[in-house]
Amino acid sequence: MTLTFVVVVIGWVFFRAGGFDAVLSILRGMAGFNGINLHGSWYGLFHWRLIQLMDSWGIHFGPLPAIGGENNVMIEWIAALWILVWLTPNTQQIMASFKPALEEIKEPAQHLSWRPNQIFALLIGFVFAMALCSMNRVSEFLYFQF
Repeated sequence: MTLTFVVVVIGWVFFRAGGFDAVLSILRGMAGFNGINLHGSWYGLFHWRLIQLMDSWGIHFGPLPAIGGENNVMIEWIAALWILVWLTPNTQQIMASFKPALEEIKEPAQHLSWRPNQIFALLIGFVFAMALCSMNRVSEFLYFQF
């Protein structure tokens, strides 16, 4: 799973960057060649000699760049969503009782298994209606730039 995640994240760079120079610049930054900035509140967690060593390696403490809001909120969202993605069951596990795959699902979801009922039908109907109402908006195709 980790290898697939890393390959997909790196692959996104090639699809979204404006040119090959931008790809190289982004990949260098992702690998830490431009330095690494840790949140300033983490400064007290490390011994001062370790902080000096980290500083010589290009690892610094300070405010993180704001992306759409407060830095602490961004870190909390990233942590919460990381836990959600990696620790919750996937769709095959959720739908295991309906045999969605050719092979047997080894670890079906216990608490999040799919149980169709009227509430789900109403929710899906609402989402479908919202999708129909949104069809008049212009949405550029992802691969349009190629």
